[in-house]
Parts: sequence; structure tokens; C-alpha cells
Amino acid sequence: MMEDDWKKPKMNAEREVMIQHARIARAFVSLSYALVSWAAIALIFLPKLGMPLRHSTKETEMFLLPTYYIIDISRSPYVEIIYVLQLITALMVACCYVGVDSFFGLLVLHISAQLENLQTRLANIKTSTHFDRVLKDTVMDHTRLIRAVDVIENTYMLLLLILLTNFGIFSCLSIFEIVTVINGKDNYSKSILYLQLPSYINTFLQTCLYCIAGQLLVTQSEGVYEAAYDCEWLNLKPKDAKNLILIMARSKKPLYVTAGKLFPMTMLTFCNVWCNYSCFRIFF
Repeated sequence: MMEDDWKKPKMNAEREVMIQHARIARAFVSLSYALVSWAAIALIFLPKLGMPLRHSTKETEMFLLPTYYIIDISRSPYVEIIYVLQLITALMVACCYVGVDSFFGLLVLHISAQLENLQTRLANIKTSTHFDRVLKDTVMDHTRLIRAVDVIENTYMLLLLILLTNFGIFSCLSIFEIVTVINGKDNYSKSILYLQLPSYINTFLQTCLYCIAGQLLVTQSEGVYEAAYDCEWLNLKPKDAKNLILIMARSKKPLYVTAGKLFPMTMLTFCNVWCNYSCFRIFF
């Protein structure tokens, strides 16, 4: 669908809208991978420089991740094999985590761009000499985008619910650990911050990407309704004005991507989750 949208003939203004939304997604992707790279470099090299990132035993301090083994791992080639496997696994997990979130943002931002282009068409429809044809194409595109949002909603709703829960718990624990290290209340090495800070910022940004994309989707879908209402339908022919009722009735309900059919992914939801867990952390 995205490939077809880019190949279709369009005005320069519509193309610029699509490029602008694609740049937002690309900026989030670049920043997320930069933070993941920062965390990976810290995880790999800082322990080798004598800067511990966690509490570990002598048996596990040589590896990236603390693990207990049922075999003797103190001799070669077990050390090399386990280290390489942990390195590959950590990189794959990071790429999958960032990739799934970035793909969602790319899809929803693309749909938001198409909805904004629909608003432009509706705003110019009153001056068009082919009113019925333009309106037909607009209704078909609008229906196609609604179906695409439904597919994304059914695919991501459970993942989004888990993401919001994970974000709240992770924020609570991460901020507590960061504050503890900074204040020096416990015997923690400050080098932990090199790993904890990018991990928390990346989780914050990924959740923020979901909510920003969802907020843009809601805003642009509401804009379609406003554009249909503002196209001077009172001055149109009765038949043309009657045909506009279809798109006005369908766009009256905003498009949402929800977390488990419970919470709409908007900036209001993001702020509520972040503030509530922050207050919970401070209270306890």
C-alpha cells in the first residue's frame, strides 16, 4: 500500500507532506539505533576497562549478561562460544525491539500523511470540474486508510498494552536506580549510568513514538471531517452536498490505535502513564 501511494501521481504539495512524515519516522529510527549502539558499546567495552555495569560473580563477570551454568565455563572454548552467542543475541534483541516499534511509527505516520492529503483534496473539491470523480476517489482512499488502521490495530493492540505496562514498570525501576547511583546511597558504580541512561531514554522514545504517531492519526482523521464540513457544501448542488454526507458521517469518529482495546495511544495516555508511575515511585 505504501509503495502504491508513493508511485501514484500527486501534486508537489502532497508529496512534500508524505516526505515530511517520513522524515519524522526516520529521525526516530536514527535516534533509537544511536541509543541502542551507545548501550551496546557500554555493555561490551566498559567491563573490559574495569568499569562494572552490574553486580556479578567471578564466574559471570567475563560475560555480557549474568547467567548461571551447569557446566564448567572457566576453560576454553566455552568462554569464547558463550561470549559470542551472548553478543549476537543482545544485538538481535536490540534490532528487533527498535525495528518493530519503528515499523509501527512508519506505517501510522504514512497513513497520517495520506489523511492530510485527503483534507487538501476536500478543501479544493468545490472548485473542481469533476466533483463526482474526485469525491469518489476521496471516499475510496478514506475507506482504504480506515481498513489499514483496523489491520494495524488488530496486530499491535496486545503488544501496545504490554509496552505501556513495561514502560511504566521500567521507568519506575530505572529512575530509582539512576537516582540511587547519583546520590551514592548504595554501593553502586557510577559506570552503571552509561548503560542505564541510554536504555531508559530509548524506552521512553519508543513509547513516545507510539503515542506521537497515534496522536497524529487522531488529529488528521478529525481534520478530514472538518475539511468536509468546511468545503462550502451549503453552496453546492443538492446532489453534490448529499454525496458529501457519506464521508462526513464516516469521518465523524476519529481513528484510534488502542492498547488492548482499553487505552487510545495518544499523548494524553503517554503523559498519564508516565506521571502515574512517577508518582507511584515517589510515594513508595
